[in-house]
Amino acid sequence: MNNSTFKKWLSLSLVMFLFTLSLTTTLAQDQKIKTVSVDELEKIQETGSQNVILDVRTPPEIAEGYIEGSIFSDFLGDSFLDEIKKLDKSKTYFVVCKAGVRASKATLQMQDLGFPNVFVLEGGMDSWLKNGKPIIK
Repeated sequence: MNNSTFKKWLSLSLVMFLFTLSLTTTLAQDQKIKTVSVDELEKIQETGSQNVILDVRTPPEIAEGYIEGSIFSDFLGDSFLDEIKKLDKSKTYFVVCKAGVRASKATLQMQDLGFPNVFVLEGGMDSWLKNGKPIIK
């Protein structure tokens, strides 16, 4: 790759990164997405019954480890919406993905379906692991 091609590729990559970052931020700001920190979720997890951790990662991602007590629905899977529609809307959901993007999109879909209490784990599993929180493998 010559220098000119590399510069074009780098510029395009930077533009795509900034666009994705902007879109994610816009989704969180323009919609009614509520977030919860790693420490907050850990404390909430201890309180219980009406709280559900919904992991929307793919099966291979989940196989690498998940938060204890999680239920799973692959956001990228064909049956995601059908699975979500079957969930109890009276419960509070904490949606988790790898970094937060899919969880934000899933949260918006859940809110559109009438789920009043849905939160996104800030930074997703990446943040959970970075903070040394426990996982099940």
